[in-house]
Amino acid sequence: MLNNTNTSAPKCVTSCKVSHYTAALSLILLTLFFGCATYDEAFRHYAKGTNFFKVGRFEEAITEFDKSIQFEEEKKVKSRHARNYYLMRASARNSTGDFEGAISDYTEVLKIQPYYKAALLSRGIAKEKKGDFEEAISDYTQVIKLNPRDGSYYSYRGLAKQSAGNFNGAISDFNKALRYDRSNTAKYFKLRARAKRLKGDMVGAITDMKRSRELSGNVKK
Repeated sequence: MLNNTNTSAPKCVTSCKVSHYTAALSLILLTLFFGCATYDEAFRHYAKGTNFFKVGRFEEAITEFDKSIQFEEEKKVKSRHARNYYLMRASARNSTGDFEGAISDYTEVLKIQPYYKAALLSRGIAKEKKGDFEEAISDYTQVIKLNPRDGSYYSYRGLAKQSAGNFNGAISDFNKALRYDRSNTAKYFKLRARAKRLKGDMVGAITDMKRSRELSGNVKK
């Protein structure tokens, strides 16, 4: 009797371990399956929306992007594709004149990728179109901080400052645009000429306009 050992216990332990492992594996596979299915469905709507966008059917594009985003918002953590869904819906909303909606979508993009220059610049443009010049200037300033040697960004901010009535600030930004971007000097001289004219500096405006025409080859004889 003393040597009568119970050999069924190890079998039970082994069986239980296999059972728990199988259950866990099944759960992982189910999660992956439904996760992939959700992604496929979200991407299908995104692709459909992109095709609508390409042919100018913006309202229909927005409807499809809405569906893609709905799948993302049901998750605790957004996927790496969410950025593109919000970006495309923002572009479609911009095209319909829904600048407020576009601004909201660009803000969502920046929550996912805080230093994304394209979203910051586009949000600034949407704010400018909406008439929120100071807010636009703030976004352009953030873009400039990320790439202070890109002259085009200064031109965006300069135009927003000009619209806000800050002509000295606009001229200063156009000066920087001229310094950093030598490929568009004719354009920047023309922009600066207008800012100087609005400021009341007619001599400076005429000088800049003349220089712009010389650089563009459009010199009056």
